[in-house]
Amino acid sequence: MSTHQGGKEIHGSGVLVRLRDGEIIEGRVEAFDLDSPDLLLTDGDPSTNNRSALIPLSSVKSVRLERRDLHSQSNGNGNGRVVDGTGLRKVVIHYWDGDVVTGLIGQDVERHQHGLKISLISPGLDVLDVLAIPHSAIKAVFFVKTWDSRAGEYFRETAHWSLHRADTPLVDLLSEIHNLSQLRHRGELTTDEFQRRRRQVLERI
Repeated sequence: MSTHQGGKEIHGSGVLVRLRDGEIIEGRVEAFDLDSPDLLLTDGDPSTNNRSALIPLSSVKSVRLERRDLHSQSNGNGNGRVVDGTGLRKVVIHYWDGDVVTGLIGQDVERHQHGLKISLISPGLDVLDVLAIPHSAIKAVFFVKTWDSRAGEYFRETAHWSLHRADTPLVDLLSEIHNLSQLRHRGELTTDEFQRRRRQVLERI
């Protein structure tokens, strides 16, 4: 994978795109820039009918730009692991669809106009994923001290953060439904997507 200076632009790279409705598309991008509102994906599978797809970032949950097996890398003596966790920060990514992803990072998150780029190491220190995540797909990226402590949450209704919140599952789920209604009212969710995600929340009650 070749990267434009500053980490903004990825050239000629195989990527895995996860859309917000759950669909996954693999292909190649000639130029992917998180300062652009969309990406042009060339389908790498000749058995499909698709030649290319222009995908708005608002439809994307995440783009995996690179995956690296850290176990396969040598530490100089032919075996062993090059990552030992020293100096890495724990992060928790909260998506609007309810998914939560944990991992470790050794460098700052790259912030761009339409999203974030994160080099995320798995908690087991065996896989590194370079992810591009549109702003529209995530609630927040929390930097935490331990995995078992609850991270702070942002309340859209009050525009305030709460760092220590009581565990109130039913209230949380009802709040999610309210947030989805607000997103639909502003036109950020279609009616079909709203209904689908609302059903997912109701199934957890």
